[in-house]
Amino acid sequence: MERVNQILKHPKYLEAMKQLNQYEKDRLYCKHGFQHQMDVARIALLLSYERAVKVDKEKIYAVALLHDLGRIYEYQGKCSHESGSIILALPILFDCNFSEEEIHEIVEAIAGHRERSKPHKSSLGDFIAEADTLSRSCFLCEMTESCKWEQSRKNMEIIL
Repeated sequence: MERVNQILKHPKYLEAMKQLNQYEKDRLYCKHGFQHQMDVARIALLLSYERAVKVDKEKIYAVALLHDLGRIYEYQGKCSHESGSIILALPILFDCNFSEEEIHEIVEAIAGHRERSKPHKSSLGDFIAEADTLSRSCFLCEMTESCKWEQSRKNMEIIL
């Protein structure tokens, strides 16, 4: 997990997180900070274990840490958060010594993480997309009624 720790200490990651936390400090709905990133990573890892699919743990954590960073660009009206996350992720991943093949797989997972997750798929991107949805505790949220998520998508009980 050395490279994951390098991501966590990378100046571009730290600056993006600082900006993201600032943009979301008054946000009433789900936030996208470190707790969300770790929830996504841990749930994706659990899903891969439960389905007996070997997925590299470092790649899971790399995607989870980077998949929503681009929200800072979305909040600025520059681009979608997926595109912004890729823009931010590429130099971080190179600096943290991920191979071109690994970077391609991580970027692909970031690009597709908002696609409606179809349970029981087995790629890195599928696990991240499903974990991203499962990470939300809608049943505890005071904003559930006004949330833009479709009712059928909301997690109204513990699912795992």
